Amino acid sequence: MNKVLLKEEVMFFPPAFLKRWRNGDYSLLTSAKIPSYIKQIIFQKAKVRPGRRFFGEAFVAVSFSSKIKDGFYNSYKWLTAEKWITRKGLKPAFEKHFYDGLHKYIGTENLSCPVPVNKSVI
Repeated sequence: MNKVLLKEEVMFFPPAFLKRWRNGDYSLLTSAKIPSYIKQIIFQKAKVRPGRRFFGEAFVAVSFSSKIKDGFYNSYKWLTAEKWITRKGLKPAFEKHFYDGLHKYIGTENLSCPVPVNKSVI
């Protein structure tokens, strides 16, 4: 299993970056040299939910672009979904790549699937 170092750092950004992002200019992200998976998923989420959302994720990814070899982005709700164990119903654009990374870096043995509730009536 890989060891991970968690680093906390306060970062500042030029206000013009956020203004452009809020106006739908995602060039901060699209022009960066980061893995296409990260670029695609943040860009897609920002287009669906415009405004300030996902700016922080994009700014951090761009700021650390020289150190990113591979990366994944998700929410906790995603992580608790049964499909990450079963592989059933994965969307090829984002979810298959995430599934592969989850099993490679976290390990299948460290993942657990919630037990489904039996709703049958006896």
